[in-house]
Amino acid sequence: MSLLKQINEKGAVLEWSPIASHANLVALGTKDSSGVGFDDYGGELELHSLDLKDSQHTGTQILGKVRANSRFSSIAWSKMALNNREYPYGLIAGGMIDGFVHVWDPAKLASDDPDPLIASIEQHQGGIRGLQFNPHKESSHLLASGGNDGEVYVLSLERPDEPNVFVPAPPPNNTKHTAEISKVAWNTQVAYILASAAQNGSCFVWDLRQKKAWCELRDPTGGSIADIAWNPDQGLNIITASGDDKNPVIKLWDLRSSTSLPLATLQGHTQGILSASWCPTDPSLILSCGKDNQTILWDLFHLQPIYNLPSYTIPDNNESNVFGSLASTAGQRRYNVSWSPCIPAVIGVCSFDRKVQFYSLSGVKSKLNRAPKWLRKPVGATFGFGGKLVSFTNTNVTNDSTKKNGSITITISQITEDNDLVHDIDNFHTSLNKNDIKNFCDYKINQINLSNHEKDIWSLIKVVCIETNARNELMKFLGYTNESVTNIVNNYLQTSKPIETAVNTISESTVGLSRGISAEDLFSSQINEISLSSSNDIINNQTIESPELIQQSKEIIKQLTETKQAEPIILQAILIGNFEYAVDCCLQAGLLAEALVLSQCGDSNLYKRTQEKYFSIMNSKRYFVNILHTIINSDIYTYIKSSDLTKWKETLALINTYSKTNEFQSL
Repeated sequence: MSLLKQINEKGAVLEWSPIASHANLVALGTKDSSGVGFDDYGGELELHSLDLKDSQHTGTQILGKVRANSRFSSIAWSKMALNNREYPYGLIAGGMIDGFVHVWDPAKLASDDPDPLIASIEQHQGGIRGLQFNPHKESSHLLASGGNDGEVYVLSLERPDEPNVFVPAPPPNNTKHTAEISKVAWNTQVAYILASAAQNGSCFVWDLRQKKAWCELRDPTGGSIADIAWNPDQGLNIITASGDDKNPVIKLWDLRSSTSLPLATLQGHTQGILSASWCPTDPSLILSCGKDNQTILWDLFHLQPIYNLPSYTIPDNNESNVFGSLASTAGQRRYNVSWSPCIPAVIGVCSFDRKVQFYSLSGVKSKLNRAPKWLRKPVGATFGFGGKLVSFTNTNVTNDSTKKNGSITITISQITEDNDLVHDIDNFHTSLNKNDIKNFCDYKINQINLSNHEKDIWSLIKVVCIETNARNELMKFLGYTNESVTNIVNNYLQTSKPIETAVNTISESTVGLSRGISAEDLFSSQINEISLSSSNDIINNQTIESPELIQQSKEIIKQLTETKQAEPIILQAILIGNFEYAVDCCLQAGLLAEALVLSQCGDSNLYKRTQEKYFSIMNSKRYFVNILHTIINSDIYTYIKSSDLTKWKETLALINTYSKTNEFQSL
């Protein structure tokens, strides 16, 4: 919330310009006398321009003003849509306290014309508190007035210099108000429907076409109705604001359902309500002010107040009136609130401390965290599947530019950038409907413009999603079949020789080194970047005096090279789940540890056979392996027969630890 503009020392009634091209204009009709003392010097009509873009200056520019013989009770502004060439600024009407209705041309007023007054109509016998022009284009020349004499008149200003006056319900209809008229309001959807409210709590809805009252809304407590307003979008909803201090409520009526019981009641004021205004750009918002110094913003979706407009004034350095200063600091009792019909979120308020203020509610934080309608996106778009583009536009559905109903137009468009892609998508949807994905995959595989990688993807989709025996077909697609792997394994086993474990060779070479080469000889030799790729590189890049060490190095490199050749074959056997082939290849390549691990993935016979093969190879290489073989097989007797008598202590300890009780004595 921010205070945009302020007019000091001006007790007045306010009316916004309904013309979109002149939305920043407001008309003020003074309610208090400009004279000194108790003398009545009449009122004054002022035309102000609000420069809302200028945040540095809070004052307004007066485009013109004219004096009137009497003070203002009400004011109204019509855009005269059918006669806008003659009246580009429309017409301004003032309801005076002496019962006159004066009509001015604001265009003449802004151009300093000495006589902007067009007509003066004397019809009422007292002050005119209710005054409003018809908001519909074809009826914008009709002016409704309600006075303290209890009469309601409709003035036709099609020819403002010769106005015609008639009543909503002429005789023989005797329906009429019996108290002072407080407000009149034209229906926002139906041009011939008019509502009027009185101080005794009665509200008549008049049908000018039938020339009679359509219905009566009455407060059962008899409290006065201070203000009424129609829903800007729905012509069957109307609010009545009670000015009674005992029951200060706003009643929302739905004329379709009941004219005796309100649809909802808004409670929040503690004293009588003085003015209410329905937001034209967001029909879910209502603004009201009352005698309790509260100006409340209501949310009709939740039927509760969402914001209370605080009392805020811009100090007047020239103000010397002590009573005016006291009124400013004691809080503002506002007697009139109104929304701008063309500028969203901007309101005008008039208060008893003789100030007219203009606020922006665009920064108001609602308690309900619901953004007002004027903050919604005007347009938007998003892409969907199949090249669809969904866009929306908020448009006005009425011909009246003063109403922004904010209806949403949704458009679905087809965006095509790649015709070939669209053709493929159509074929794909056709195949889905016919449950014939296989032919579509074949169509994609045979396309010339696809890369091999893309064709492989479609082949994979065909195999995985379509083929009946998908898992076997997938292995064929990947190139791993039992037949091909069996041939590779058999060829490897037949063409390669079994490799002795590299650990044994290194061990023997170490023994050879300890016997034939001294430490001094070893460290004095120069070895430059030994490469494991070939034995020739080792011989060419080093100078070693021992031929035995050179021979051992050749054997190590040969074993490592052949082991590397066996690894892809072992991998293929694992991928097809044939662990027997994998174990055989490991044993052929001298990978004993790997063979033992893989054999555990197969059946018990494979593990037993691999274990025996391991022991047959390693028994002569590692002394403790022979003992481990004996323990696993529980064959201590055979071990004793072939044991070394010089190691009798180890043999006896083995018997003592692992033999059974019934065998111990015999062993």
